[in-house]
Amino acid sequence: MAEVRAAVLKLVGDMLDHGVKAGDMSPREGERVIPWNVSQGEVLRRIDEEMQRREDPLGYVKICWFGVT
Repeated sequence: MAEVRAAVLKLVGDMLDHGVKAGDMSPREGERVIPWNVSQGEVLRRIDEEMQRREDPLGYVKICWFGVT
């Protein structure tokens, strides 16, 4: 599991480096992602903490959404 978490965090970090934003899915029509507006380190920390709480790696997809502005 540690290798999976490390790979996910590396991938997400690379995505953030290229302008992808992490956030929550918007409940409003036509708006896809509400960015978290925090540092990259904070995004990775949040994702890492949530991954550690989940037993099933498939549940990782429920942690956040990604979008490009």
